[in-house]
Amino acid sequence: QVTYTDLSWNGTPTSWSWTFVGGTPSSSTLVSPTVTYTTPGQYLSSLRVSNSLGSKSASKSKYMLVKSVSSNRYTQDFENTTIPGTDFYIANKDKGTTWQVTSTAGSSGASSAYVNNMNMSNPGGQVDELFGPGVYMASMLSPEFTFKVAYAQKTDTTNDRLQVYLSSDCGNTWSMRYIKSGASLATAPKTTSAFIPNSSQWRKETISLTSSFTTKNNVQFMFRFISDGGNNIYIDPLNFE
Repeated sequence: QVTYTDLSWNGTPTSWSWTFVGGTPSSSTLVSPTVTYTTPGQYLSSLRVSNSLGSKSASKSKYMLVKSVSSNRYTQDFENTTIPGTDFYIANKDKGTTWQVTSTAGSSGASSAYVNNMNMSNPGGQVDELFGPGVYMASMLSPEFTFKVAYAQKTDTTNDRLQVYLSSDCGNTWSMRYIKSGASLATAPKTTSAFIPNSSQWRKETISLTSSFTTKNNVQFMFRFISDGGNNIYIDPLNFE
């Protein structure tokens, strides 16, 4: 359930006309309606306000994001997944290259998620975040979050960083559980060419989950890549087990 709030300014509305694609109700004339979403996806929301002087409308095409929750064990190998999509969405405030699915390399198959960090539109300092679905963990015993990473530095001083965060409150707060950068992150020798890993250039990483997550029914994960203008990075597959 989501409660919408009208933030109109420079005038006091006397009537409201809301539209909620994918929600129940799908429309409302209340000041602050409460809407229920039950199906994962990204949905449009719009508002038209009026008073004696006229009316004004605003519409947001992907304002509401509804995430899926996987029951018990979760596995993702990116073979039949799109980014962004039902399971994954991204934050790319810098508007450069960001997380996407590639079929040029994979650890468990032909595909993986990667950042084309060699692209000239991906300057040093750019932050790209990949958000995954919620995972139901209340019934898991001693769970772990594992993934494989492949990365090569461009030079000795390249210090690209990968961080992994977990959230148990729908992304309101995040706890960093993994960080590696530069030579510590690397799984292959340095190269000034665009890095594409072979089958031996993947490393498995394991994140043990503390009691603050193991009893939760909705744990979300997020990969944050911070570019230092270096080389490409890949992740595949992801597992809660």
